[in-house]
Amino acid sequence: MPLVDYTIVGGDVSVGVLKLDDGKMNSFSFHTIREVNAALDVAEGDATKALVIAGTAKALSAGFDLKIMAPVIGKPGGSKAEAIQLVEDGGALMLRIFGFPKPVIVAATGHALALGAIMLLAGDVRIAQRDAKLKVGLNETAIGMTMPEFGWCLAQFRLSPTAATRAVTQATIYSAVDAAAVGYLDELVEGDVLAAAVAEAQRLGSYVKQPAFSKTKAAERCSVLDRVRGNLRANVSACFPDMARAKL
Repeated sequence: MPLVDYTIVGGDVSVGVLKLDDGKMNSFSFHTIREVNAALDVAEGDATKALVIAGTAKALSAGFDLKIMAPVIGKPGGSKAEAIQLVEDGGALMLRIFGFPKPVIVAATGHALALGAIMLLAGDVRIAQRDAKLKVGLNETAIGMTMPEFGWCLAQFRLSPTAATRAVTQATIYSAVDAAAVGYLDELVEGDVLAAAVAEAQRLGSYVKQPAFSKTKAAERCSVLDRVRGNLRANVSACFPDMARAKL
């Protein structure tokens, strides 16, 4: 069963909608990452003006697949090399979203934890329902995982400076309202969050002009992208120094 669905919403301004749905918490496995990258390949090359990323009412994403991540967080089972590779691949995917040449609107349809929260940080506009009973946050240190550079750099770039330490190092989990206050979210809406995200994608996609948008976005974010991409493998490996990388 496909874990990722990519569709185009037409009209005066067409936008792409990338929806995650694994029937559970939208955990990122190698398979999920491959499917999201394939959808991004299509979205980058088609005629759409913007991209919406959404999950389900249960979760936007609760992070990496914990079955694969088990040895990284001190649990039995799994391959240490595969866990480290998964973190590297997930980081590369978040950086791709962060640098995506079209406007990216992320609909926080449900919980956004760990890599799911980083996906919010990677988006251009982040929207949630005001009264949603969702949780948002980077819980890595609470589960025994060192936050890789791609996570804390995006947090520093997008979150309020006064909130960054509590959000990253102290693994604070926020409600929708509090997440908006510290910088995980930009808009809180009363109705359907996916419909609101599509409407915002159409508005922004029709308002900004290409290639001015993509060039300015690349310039705005190049210091983060260049730094983290150039050091991604070494940094992820350094986060788990007692877990020597084996050849996959």
